Amino acid sequence: MKTINGDRVAEITSSCGKKLKVKEVAGLLVNTLEEIGNKNPIAKQVMEKCGEELCGAFFGTLTTMFSLHLLARTHDSKDFKEIMEKIEVELDKA
Repeated sequence: MKTINGDRVAEITSSCGKKLKVKEVAGLLVNTLEEIGNKNPIAKQVMEKCGEELCGAFFGTLTTMFSLHLLARTHDSKDFKEIMEKIEVELDKA
């Protein structure tokens, strides 16, 4: 089974210079999520109940999927397939 390496997605996103300026848009999402976490009372309660580690993982997943969506919109299918090959890693079956 394969999974997506979020760190690799972030590296590719930060080096992308396509039309939508993927790096900038993804950065705005990260800033928005951080601001929501700091200022929104509902988000604060969720973070208190779930813990920062679980919420951080959730926000990381949101950012990764959002970045992939932007990369898919700004690249043709051949380029995006190459990106997917770089970011997918095999899960250990142990």
